[in-house]
Amino acid sequence: RYIERLGMEAEEVQQLISDKIYDQNGTPGGNPIIPLKGVNGDFKINKIKFLNHRWIQADFSDGTTWGEMIIEYFFDENNKLELIPLSSLLYSGS
Repeated sequence: RYIERLGMEAEEVQQLISDKIYDQNGTPGGNPIIPLKGVNGDFKINKIKFLNHRWIQADFSDGTTWGEMIIEYFFDENNKLELIPLSSLLYSGS
């Protein structure tokens, strides 16, 4: 019902959200949705996976340091897309 309320198909919503996330990779200083600073450059999201109608799992890196995060997404009452980082982690370089 949530997706239907938007008047869009699930695939259309996923494409819209994917485009917004990946487009932010071009932001100077790194993708602003990633709540961490890159160690050896800017963090950029490499891959996303939709878990359900609310959450996305994403992996990111700066080329040498890697991490993952969970992003919540929803559309507000004006159908504006909101992306909220819920949790993130960095992998140790061992």
